[in-house]
Amino acid sequence: MERGLKQETLKKFKVGVGSERFRCDETGNFKLYDSVYFPLFRQSGKSPIKHEMATDFCEPVRFKVRAIGK
Repeated sequence: MERGLKQETLKKFKVGVGSERFRCDETGNFKLYDSVYFPLFRQSGKSPIKHEMATDFCEPVRFKVRAIGK
């Protein structure tokens, strides 16, 4: 994980960190990479599904995962 990322910034934008398996370009096999998880939001509507990250203004639609590194 890049040293410059501050934990407060990650919390503010509801971004998570962890590990995830991605296919390695060189071998074609799956490899564990450090990853960042972040939510994609939309303006709140009348969705019957309530999520713990939802607010009066927005609700999460889905989550993206991106590997960190080469």
